[in-house]
Amino acid sequence: MKRNDILAMELNGKTLPVELKAFGYYLIEPLHVPPDSGFFPVSVILSVSDCLCRLHPEMDWGRYGRAEEDYPRSMGLSPREAQQLREAAEEFMDCWVADNFPTLAGARSVLSLLSSSGRELELVSISFAGEDDRAMRAAVERERGAAPQADEPECGEFLGFDIVGYECGSFHSWLCNALYKDVEESYELKFNSFGLLENDWEEVCAMTAAIQGIGEPVVWTPCVVRRYAAE
Repeated sequence: MKRNDILAMELNGKTLPVELKAFGYYLIEPLHVPPDSGFFPVSVILSVSDCLCRLHPEMDWGRYGRAEEDYPRSMGLSPREAQQLREAAEEFMDCWVADNFPTLAGARSVLSLLSSSGRELELVSISFAGEDDRAMRAAVERERGAAPQADEPECGEFLGFDIVGYECGSFHSWLCNALYKDVEESYELKFNSFGLLENDWEEVCAMTAAIQGIGEPVVWTPCVVRRYAAE
């Protein structure tokens, strides 16, 4: 698919591709980058990559030698609240496909159960366009047998663009391996306060093409990130 064949629309002054399809909704705790890291170009990162950010809720409570009660305890939940969270997550969350919520309403329901934790949680969606969306869903289906079928609610607040790749049930971001360093001499990178790109869509697509085959063994894909209010 030729990128310059994609028609575009205007949203909040930014040109976006048409045929955008929401891939799911996510509850993300942003990463506050240590000032002396020297690795990332920004101080805060908001990404669906669990290499960078903590995605909630962590329903794999028994993995990595952790006790089942570790996550609820870390969130300050009572046993009753922990049980309510598990029941809600099992009802609304697709733990097998990139830990996403297929519906915005389901994500909001779980967010409400975590609201007392005091954690900084953002409710976001990612969307892919046209052939990218179809290719991403095909990749997930080959691995998992099914791909997210997300609803399409109100458009949400446009936050910026990210470049991600799918592997083994989760996403990588191009920031995981500092791949921005491979294109920063060719493009004027415009990161916002969430570590997302504010470059034109065409530039983001060109950067994506330039980093194929570098870093993680994934197909790097540009996406649109939107944020939603809790209610």
